[in-house]
Amino acid sequence: MVLGIWLIALDSSLEKIKAMKNKKTIAFTIHSLNAGGSERVVCALANELIKHYNVKIICLENSKPFYELDPKIKLLSCELRVSKDQTKIASIKNHKNTVKKISTYIKNESIDLLIGFTTSVNVLSLMAAKLNRIPIIISERNNPVADPPNLLWKSLRNVFYRFAQALIVQTSSSKLFFSKIISPQKIIIIKNPIDPLLASKRKRESKSSSHKTILTVGRLDANKSQDLLLKAFAKIKDKHLWKLYIVGEGKNMEQYKTLAKQLQIDSYTHFEGNVSNIYDYYNHASIFVFTSKSEGYPNALSEALFFGIPCISTNCLFGPSDLITHEKNGILIDVDDQKMLEHQLKRLMADENLRAKLSNNAIEKSKKLNMRLISSLWIKQINKLI
Repeated sequence: MVLGIWLIALDSSLEKIKAMKNKKTIAFTIHSLNAGGSERVVCALANELIKHYNVKIICLENSKPFYELDPKIKLLSCELRVSKDQTKIASIKNHKNTVKKISTYIKNESIDLLIGFTTSVNVLSLMAAKLNRIPIIISERNNPVADPPNLLWKSLRNVFYRFAQALIVQTSSSKLFFSKIISPQKIIIIKNPIDPLLASKRKRESKSSSHKTILTVGRLDANKSQDLLLKAFAKIKDKHLWKLYIVGEGKNMEQYKTLAKQLQIDSYTHFEGNVSNIYDYYNHASIFVFTSKSEGYPNALSEALFFGIPCISTNCLFGPSDLITHEKNGILIDVDDQKMLEHQLKRLMADENLRAKLSNNAIEKSKKLNMRLISSLWIKQINKLI
């Protein structure tokens, strides 16, 4: 009896090993797995694609994943160390060693296809893929107009991107830009999915009438422009029931804290830093405000819409207009338009019915960001190449 059970367990283990061997191996390449939009997307996609492939993640730098990862996903590091005062020769040597390291992983891990994330990583991964004669999909995450790479990486990008088998972008504006560099037939628009781990935390419950919150999420810097929200919120007189929560870290943190004190709204304003329980903030927010001057793809905005938060966003390039239809599932305002932000904030704060309408429409439209749907588009591209 015991022997029979043992043999059944052994057969099951052998079947799993056989299935693993039959799966193709893909590897994401990314700078690190710290907190950030690209990092969240890589982790979410890897967690889904592990069901179909053997998945590795190659990080240029050593880093502990900020987001949860399936234990079957193997993490590898190129152990890149870059100092601010390093010479150009040292930088070239570092990146040459990185290409060699990626190349070594391709051979040792029997990688069938690479998936690069972000410009510099894409270039280095393209070199390694070409050396090993394997296909590669590259993915651009930044706004190439507002946040261009430096001259060196721009030149390398324009030369090497044409060797990619596919380029994934998130917006129509991004596709239009990269069509000047790579054949438009190779460029595929795939929006970022909502991480299933995050999606599972969504709660559809009524917001507290005694504790109303305005939320913004993002890196604290001049481009994200959270000072616009602070100044607009300060101008609103009837705000005694409202609190402002700012989630994220960045070089402008202390500057914005000082500004909140100067505007005499520091008692209403909470600077939360980076958080691992962002879903709690999304679930309790009454209004979400996104004030960026430019975006590659606004992940925080897409998450807020998924959670059904009535959203106000600047209509910046690239992204918000791909997610929001004005007055249907959110509100779009001009970049840096403080008076319009004040007006729309007052309007939403005062009109519970409008908030409910925008919330319901946001959740409905966000169904297109379902992980299964998005991952199926990635799988289609991967299976064309391996």
